[in-house]
Amino acid sequence: MHWPLGRVCMSAGFRQRPIWLTRGRVGGSLPSTQGGAQCLVKMAPKVIPRRVVAALTKDAVIEASRRVKTPSSERDPATSRRRKLESPPRLDTSVAGQTSGKLKRLVIQHQRKQAKPAERVKKYHAKQLRAVHGGEGILEMASVKTKRLDYFKKLDKFYSFTARYSIPVGTEAELDRALVDHADHCFLDGEGVNYGEILKAALEHERPEFARNGRLSLPRFARALKGWRKLAPPQTRLPMLEFLKSAISGVMICRGLRDMALLNETTFSTYVRPGECLRIR
Repeated sequence: MHWPLGRVCMSAGFRQRPIWLTRGRVGGSLPSTQGGAQCLVKMAPKVIPRRVVAALTKDAVIEASRRVKTPSSERDPATSRRRKLESPPRLDTSVAGQTSGKLKRLVIQHQRKQAKPAERVKKYHAKQLRAVHGGEGILEMASVKTKRLDYFKKLDKFYSFTARYSIPVGTEAELDRALVDHADHCFLDGEGVNYGEILKAALEHERPEFARNGRLSLPRFARALKGWRKLAPPQTRLPMLEFLKSAISGVMICRGLRDMALLNETTFSTYVRPGECLRIR
């Protein structure tokens, strides 16, 4: 029995699932469970789409490489293509504000970092070799910025003493003996032991090899400083009179500076340094 194309066999034997009929016949039949007519069916094969792979030839690859290496001004407008630029994604207003603030701080830091070399060269003059030519470096001079003038005075007086008595100071032992004699003269002139200590610090600054971690030492001058400290012990400064302190605090209170008056009273009564008192929370 021939069934029309595209009809569905809905006989009693095929009530569970409809079957689409196609052209032709297939060997074998499907019997009906309730005596229905026999039908010959052919299932439609499943069509798998073919995968198309585009392969470039050798000439196409050479032409593409030539277009990439050729400058944009020399390209053929017919073959060149313009790439569509994608617009940047929109950011949230709050996020954009935070990003712009961070970027602004980075720009300011970068500008300050670039301006530092010019400011330092302007302040300390041009770059030059100072230590190699017998001078002092910038960082060496900054190590004792407040006492440099005092150091120079002490050293000038010592070298004037050696020049006056024609004392050689070429070797370590000769310098040690000259310092001992100079300490005796300063002690007889009424100087205190702090004069000798400053002279020792000035000498260590001028010649670092005589410092504590240096390779040279001055044992006799160190012993002279010890005796100088015994014969003329350092004098402590007299403190401010208490009524003067109270008067200063009263003036501060009258001017409305109560915090400063309290600081003045606290530091005087507890012997606390001003910096330590200011760090109290």
